Amino acid sequence: MLALEVQTRFMVNIDFDRVIELNHTSSGDYGWQPDDLWNEWKADQGAGMVAVDHNDYPLGFCIYNMDDKERYEIKHLVVEKNLQRSGIGTALINRMKDKLNDRRYILRYTIPDDNLATQLFLKKMGFKAKVVRSANFYIFEYEKV
Repeated sequence: MLALEVQTRFMVNIDFDRVIELNHTSSGDYGWQPDDLWNEWKADQGAGMVAVDHNDYPLGFCIYNMDDKERYEIKHLVVEKNLQRSGIGTALINRMKDKLNDRRYILRYTIPDDNLATQLFLKKMGFKAKVVRSANFYIFEYEKV
């Protein structure tokens, strides 16, 4: 699939209905409940961004938090199902990488161990996996060098 031209920007309240729709139609077994998405985004240290087309229509989103002084933690990242592998997820991850600095220099994303597609995507984006013993998930981290 060809890469799309997308822009990323901070998520605003008017985007949330579309975020719920994307989560419902494109997350498969890994979707969240709308209240959980809202609560994570609106938490004290929560934030979100969307990838949008030329009409400012959200095609994907990323919700993350800034609780830790050394890292941003990606909580949920979703791209419209029929547009996956078109550069939208890459644009969101690259925007997160651009946010890294001397203070916050690590990106972390914890995913289920059976989510192979996301594991391969994160590896391609330069993340390293850490195995968590006796749990059903991996912690992927990207560190700014």
